Amino acid sequence: MVSLSRRVQAAWNAFLEPITPGSPFNWYEGGMPFQGGDKSWVPAIVQDARFDQNFVARRELMRKARYFAQNSPFIKRILEVDAAYTISDHVTPSSSDSEWNKRARDVWRDMSASAGLQGEDLGTLLRTAHPCERTDGEVFALKTRRQWMDSESTWRSKSGTRPCLQFVESHRVETPSGRWGNEGKSIIDGVEIAQTVLPDGRKTLSKVGYWIRSSFDMFEADESWDCIPPSGVMQIGEAQRTDQLRFISAFYAVINTYHNLDDLLLLEMAAAKDGAEKSTIIKTPSGEINAATLIKQRMSGISADPTTDDEWKKRVEYYQKTLGGRTAALKTGDEVTQYLNNRPTVTSREYWLFLLSVICAGLGVSILLVFPDFSDNKQGTAVRAELDIANQIFIRRGRKWRQIVANTWDYFMAWAIQNDRRVVDPPHDWRKVIVHPPRAVNVDVGRNSSAMLAELAAGATTYAQCYGPLGMDYAEQFDQIQIEQKAIADRGIKVVMPGQQQQPKPESEEDTPEPKGKDKVNA
Repeated sequence: MVSLSRRVQAAWNAFLEPITPGSPFNWYEGGMPFQGGDKSWVPAIVQDARFDQNFVARRELMRKARYFAQNSPFIKRILEVDAAYTISDHVTPSSSDSEWNKRARDVWRDMSASAGLQGEDLGTLLRTAHPCERTDGEVFALKTRRQWMDSESTWRSKSGTRPCLQFVESHRVETPSGRWGNEGKSIIDGVEIAQTVLPDGRKTLSKVGYWIRSSFDMFEADESWDCIPPSGVMQIGEAQRTDQLRFISAFYAVINTYHNLDDLLLLEMAAAKDGAEKSTIIKTPSGEINAATLIKQRMSGISADPTTDDEWKKRVEYYQKTLGGRTAALKTGDEVTQYLNNRPTVTSREYWLFLLSVICAGLGVSILLVFPDFSDNKQGTAVRAELDIANQIFIRRGRKWRQIVANTWDYFMAWAIQNDRRVVDPPHDWRKVIVHPPRAVNVDVGRNSSAMLAELAAGATTYAQCYGPLGMDYAEQFDQIQIEQKAIADRGIKVVMPGQQQQPKPESEEDTPEPKGKDKVNA
């Protein structure tokens, strides 16, 4: 590693080089170490990700993101929208054996219906893990087993253990208390590492296992920790750097921005409550009001000035007619002002909207999907372009979840092949599956549907590409269409497959016009 003194010397040389006689003056201003004091200092240095994203920084980002996710309706809405367009557990077997695929689909449906350690279905597990992955930066899925008993005739045995998944939150994966002395050497933030030699002779670090705390106390001895090899656990997260061992919260770029917005909302709420409480302001010449005297006068009906009862009644009737039934009496020189509460102002709301737009952009979720009423841009082309970009982000972000589903297929079906009579004869490519993404973000359903059907009729697309964005399996839809067509055919109704054009009726020979002239000779 380059020493600090050499780095300072290199920076100083870079600063002096542009002013050296004969050197060009077209340098990058942003690359100048010293900006002459006209810009704020950027507190950053260049180093490995494990130093920038250390244990303290990762846990602090996790703590703040969890708090806002639990207490902010804005963040809750963002997480729900993100999950709706990224999470899917819809799998289509696509091996070379179509008959085996049908049986495997039934087996997968049975196993995924109770995929969790407590019997949760796979979709529920994924949707529960999604906000943890976004707020914490990562979540871990352990490949484990649980006891089961089944009376179905398809199982080879009636009881035993079957594979399942157990999700573990990020804070439970950390360096054991007895291994802190090895931190940065053979273990980094709960990840056991070892140096390996690649085939070309280069040395690199590889993951040996993840230390997962299995106890429920804050501090425990080493026996309360389990080192799970990478083959037994799936780390779900989104890397920001190429050499990351652990992943940080997706809120890393917007956590301070939302913290500022949350503070503004608290202050504005306090100001609104204060304005709502102060409805009337009374100004007196002396600046004081004797509360005891006012109460005494109100209860006895005696005013401050010596007047008769008839004069007091006339004065009360006058104020009642003027103020609509409300009675008010002022001393000479007093002034009453009704307090008007105009909080929050239009400027404040516009600034909040700007901050929300920045937060949504930092999290990769379009504000059109989160708060459609807040957006000023309602033009169709701009909205369609924005949602197309959002859809591509959701497809990329959902790829890791679809990979988790594919890995779960391998884990579950490898057991089923040995224990379920329906899939005991798998083809060589039984691991080949299609995990369908959820329904795509769509702003103009009619327009896109018409274009899709036209492409399908022209042979420019496939049924899988049509049903996939809808979160459907084309094979299952074909089975349903076959059932419906049979029911319609039994009733004598002619049907056409969706996307296909009705073929014209062939002409009879007598209806064919006789060729004329040169065409007749050629014929």
